[in-house]
Amino acid sequence: MEPTNDVQSVIKGKPKAVNVSSIERELTELWRAAAEAAEEKSQPAVMRACALNLLVYFPNDLGAENVDDWIAQLMEQHPLRAIVMMAGDPSGESSLAAWISAHCRRPTAEGKQICSEQIMLQATGDAIHELPSTAVSLLAPDLPVILWWRGDPAFESEIFAKLIEMSDRVLLDSYGFRNPEAELFQVAKRVKDRSVPAAFSDLSWTRLTPWRELTAQFFDAPNFRSSLARINQVIVEYKADDPVSPPNPVAAILIAAWLASRLHWKPAPQAYRVMGRHRVLNLSESGRRIIVELRAVPSPDGVAGDLVSLKLMEEGETGTAQFSISKTKDPRCAETCITGTGINPIQRTVRMEVGSELALVGKELEILGHDATYEEALEIVDWVARL
Repeated sequence: MEPTNDVQSVIKGKPKAVNVSSIERELTELWRAAAEAAEEKSQPAVMRACALNLLVYFPNDLGAENVDDWIAQLMEQHPLRAIVMMAGDPSGESSLAAWISAHCRRPTAEGKQICSEQIMLQATGDAIHELPSTAVSLLAPDLPVILWWRGDPAFESEIFAKLIEMSDRVLLDSYGFRNPEAELFQVAKRVKDRSVPAAFSDLSWTRLTPWRELTAQFFDAPNFRSSLARINQVIVEYKADDPVSPPNPVAAILIAAWLASRLHWKPAPQAYRVMGRHRVLNLSESGRRIIVELRAVPSPDGVAGDLVSLKLMEEGETGTAQFSISKTKDPRCAETCITGTGINPIQRTVRMEVGSELALVGKELEILGHDATYEEALEIVDWVARL
């Protein structure tokens, strides 16, 4: 290794090809040479930082072209060791290649350079099955391990099973599942059965955070709190790309399951019905029937599956009330509205920015344990799927 030129390019994020068997030795030499170069040139010292291990797995090469930029951005807020695994052609010649790089930042003009490591593994043929064992040997010891799985939840895959086994948390994104509804039900089943010890998270759930927060805010006011026990109809509208493509109701299912778990609604007979492009959930609470409709609708903004509106309705002998959240023409905003018998309409426009996929991952890296609220919502999803 040429100490100055090579080191400077590597700690600026340029990958360096290394032998798989010598990755740790190459990293140790990288940091030694970087420290010497900084001292010789009277530059700010280089400090190696790591608070967690992030495993990123691509079942194929698709979508991996921006991974270096993603990791660099995540490392600005989360010092970590990233181990990126890319599975190439499974029928090709068996090969396993590796690269190392680092991403550094300087919090203050005179301060040290804070650097984190990235290891890239690319495999083809039979060597794809070596990725989990190679990754586990490269984990920084005694630190949390988070797996960001960039594909469908392949529960029958030996590779997926091995990576889950070594992980404390698993990040999925049901927006990208090929069969989102069925695969969400599979995730719910595994989480409910506790068949794997790792905590699961879904970026589709993370995207719902502002929707959940705004819904809860309706009932912070004491005069509306009693309406929670009288809600008997919910309508969730979500974006469909076109009248032909299968809809992606995952976010709608999750927000409905969250409401059910918070309000103690239980699945009733024929709890989940597919009616063309719409879904209907039949729920109950203390003998009271609650109907939840999930409607696929056209929308000019967002991607397929994004929520468009949420309405909670109370209809009874004493009158009606409706609590609604709707996206506006400005995709960064939503409109909330409360109307009903004896209620002066309350309407306001609020900011509702979900953030990029990378921003959502950054939020999830701050959670090291189980997300109890998410898991309770998945219990409802699993319950409904079994009926």
